[in-house]
Amino acid sequence: MAVFGLGSNYEGTDMTEKFVKNKVACIGYEPDETPTLYNVFKSIKVGDIVYLKSKSPNSGLKIKAVGIATSTTLKSYKNLGYGIHVNWIVETLPLKDFKDDKYNVRCNTIYEEYNDEIIQFLVSLICKK
Repeated sequence: MAVFGLGSNYEGTDMTEKFVKNKVACIGYEPDETPTLYNVFKSIKVGDIVYLKSKSPNSGLKIKAVGIATSTTLKSYKNLGYGIHVNWIVETLPLKDFKDDKYNVRCNTIYEEYNDEIIQFLVSLICKK
């Protein structure tokens, strides 16, 4: 099992509710625009934890929703971009602000998570459901 953080902000519009409602996690860029991001996206496997996050240079990591990847077939979703199916287990989460751990990819659209504190927090949320 791996853990992936995904941004859900499309040019100032928070897409979290739309992702949760449609049971997807998407990237708002076209695959030919950002092939490297899609290479990371394609590494998500069924059963991996996916979380929606926000992180700006001036704030800590905020976790907004947590789910499990249920299909990794990349599809186009109207007005959402390309994505995969996710069973969102924790859909409404009080924003938890994690201190800056100097993992310099937090502002990226997608990345694999390695911070034990964050992974333990996400697993505890899933286990409570």
